[in-house]
Amino acid sequence: MLSVLVLALCLFISGRLSPVDTEETSSTNEEIEDTTSTTQLSGPVFNYSETNPELEKYQDAWRFVTSNESFLMTYRNFNTNPTGENTTICVSATMIEKNETSDYVLHNVTFLNMTSNKTVSFTKSYYVISSECYTTKNVLKRNSVWHEHK
Repeated sequence: MLSVLVLALCLFISGRLSPVDTEETSSTNEEIEDTTSTTQLSGPVFNYSETNPELEKYQDAWRFVTSNESFLMTYRNFNTNPTGENTTICVSATMIEKNETSDYVLHNVTFLNMTSNKTVSFTKSYYVISSECYTTKNVLKRNSVWHEHK
């Protein structure tokens, strides 16, 4: 679920989400917190912004993943090293294919592994779906595991 927050950050960095957009909402932080759904799992309580319809206009994942524009990846929610160290830099993704009927996207992703000093490339496919109560497609549903190209 953090991916949508990363998406919003990337949209902001790329200029697709401006401070003017954020001023259009009349919600306060307290109102948003009150309307964010809460899911009880076997432990902590999670509040997901992906289920708050007031935030829907900032979470258009389809527009983002089908864009041909470059963007700077400032944060991400995974590590590639078993020790938790971030050993990859220069991450880029290029759209190879999209199917607007099935909301399918295929990307070629490349990054530099700083440990081996080698560039790694792989394909990653997604279906873009909507959260419950949303009309905007705001969630990336992973379709396949990565296929490394050497």
